[in-house]
Amino acid sequence: FIDANIFLTFYHLSGPDIEELEKLLALIDTNKVNIYLPAQLRMEVERNRSAKIVDAMKEFKNSGVKIKFPVFCKQYPEYEKLKKLTREVSELHNALYAKSMDDVSSFALMADGLIAKLFEKAKLVDTDSAVVKRAHERFRSGNPPGKKKDTFGDEINWEALLAGVPDGQDLYFISADSDYSNSLDENQLNDFLLREWEGRKSSKIRYYRFLQDF
Repeated sequence: FIDANIFLTFYHLSGPDIEELEKLLALIDTNKVNIYLPAQLRMEVERNRSAKIVDAMKEFKNSGVKIKFPVFCKQYPEYEKLKKLTREVSELHNALYAKSMDDVSSFALMADGLIAKLFEKAKLVDTDSAVVKRAHERFRSGNPPGKKKDTFGDEINWEALLAGVPDGQDLYFISADSDYSNSLDENQLNDFLLREWEGRKSSKIRYYRFLQDF
C-alpha cells in the first residue's frame, strides 16, 4: 500500500526521483509485488494533484536569478559577462516554467504517466458502503488512523485494506502521514494499528515512511 502523500511528492518541490516509480513498475511487472489501491486513495491523488503543483510552481516561478550590482562593479569586465549569463538563465527559467505548465495542463508529466500505469496495474480495493460505515464508526470512536477533523479518508483506506488484502498475506505499508506512525518512533507503525492488523489478518505489516526506503 502506497499512501496518497507518497504519490503527491512527485508533484512537489522535494521528493524522490521519478526513477523510484519506474523501479516500482518493474517490481510489479516481474510479479514481485502487488499494489493494493483503495478507490478512496485514487480520488485523493487526483483531487490534490493540482494544489501540489500550484504550490510548487509558485515557488519555482518566484525563484528566478536576481543580482543587484553596486554601481562600481560596472567597471569590471565580469560585470557584462554576469549580466549576460543572468539574462540567459532568466530566459531558460521562463521557458522551463512555460513548458512545464503546458505538460501540467495536458497531464503529460512523467509522473502522470507512471502513476497512471501503476494505478492500472494495481489491485483495486473497493470502498463500498460497508467499508465507509466501518470507517465512520472508527472515526467516531477515536481509533487511529486519522486526525480529529471532519473527514475520515485515512480511516476509509485502512478499513478497505483490512477488507481487501487476503488474510495471511504480509503488507508493506508506505506513508509519510503521522496518523499512521508511532508517537514514540516515527519510523514505526502505530501500536494500535500494528496489533489490529496482526490480530485480524494473521500476517505481518511492515512500515516505511518513504518509497525509496522500501
